[in-house]
Amino acid sequence: MQKPPESTGNGRIIRNSGRVLGRLKSHPKAKVLAPKFQLAHTALKKANAALIEADDAAQETGAAVDVCDALAREALTDCQLGVVAVVRRDYKSPEYLAFFPDGFDTAKRRRGTALRQVLTVVVDHILTLDKTSPLHAHVKPLQACIAAYTVPLGDEDKAQIASTKLETQLSVARAHWMLAYDVLYGEVRSMFAGRRALAESFFVEWGKARSAKASGGTQAQVPA
Repeated sequence: MQKPPESTGNGRIIRNSGRVLGRLKSHPKAKVLAPKFQLAHTALKKANAALIEADDAAQETGAAVDVCDALAREALTDCQLGVVAVVRRDYKSPEYLAFFPDGFDTAKRRRGTALRQVLTVVVDHILTLDKTSPLHAHVKPLQACIAAYTVPLGDEDKAQIASTKLETQLSVARAHWMLAYDVLYGEVRSMFAGRRALAESFFVEWGKARSAKASGGTQAQVPA
């Protein structure tokens, strides 16, 4: 029996596992071995499907944060133009650096929590300025962007925690499947002692190993 290489994707394992299971169920004698292997097969399928669902949710929540980022960058750019006018394009002036100590481009490239923090620092600094400063006009738009992050960032954190947990569960289910596959081979060989070709016919050829980068390691994969 050829074991699946470590780099084999979960989708391929599930597909080939179903093939092995079907062969067991179709054989009048070997079908008694199917129920135990079925448990490992089903557990791997469920863990894989759960992670796919979690990844979908993570993408949706991440997309909501992306929208917040886009709106935040627009508001921050408007504010930066106002700051530039106030300091008369002196990008090294203490007043400009008080808003963007690492430079505006660096600030604007940030995402999610980090970008929201930039907005918070900018608002806090504007509130220390004289009330006659034209920069006060940017406070409400920036505050609206800050507030808009609250739910999406919370949802994204939850989705990421769920994905991490399910990745671990998938790794465990995969390890249990590997063990069940190995045990099954021993049981089939014992059942058909002296009939190696028949025993081997229940199992599949895994072929050459693909790189972990190409196959996705233990990442959830849709069976092909």
